[in-house]
Amino acid sequence: MRLAFVGTDGFTVDRGMTTGYSAGAEALKAMSERAEETWLLSDSSKYGRAGFVGVMPLSELAGIITDDGLDDSAAAALEEVGCRLMIAR
Repeated sequence: MRLAFVGTDGFTVDRGMTTGYSAGAEALKAMSERAEETWLLSDSSKYGRAGFVGVMPLSELAGIITDDGLDDSAAAALEEVGCRLMIAR
């Protein structure tokens, strides 16, 4: 599979993608392992939220597609750790 587009309950620079459900985390990991590239699709309200279960570090993503509600400091922090951002307007 070339591309995987995944969602999450929350994501942070420090914890990466997280969720509240271990089964969901395992499904996301399996999808990502089979794809050449994994993209996170998430609205900006999920940034800064952290669930109980880690899914993957942001460094394993090809990029993040989000809305224009992500503030400049959050975007800078994500880009600083190597995240490619695509902002939907």
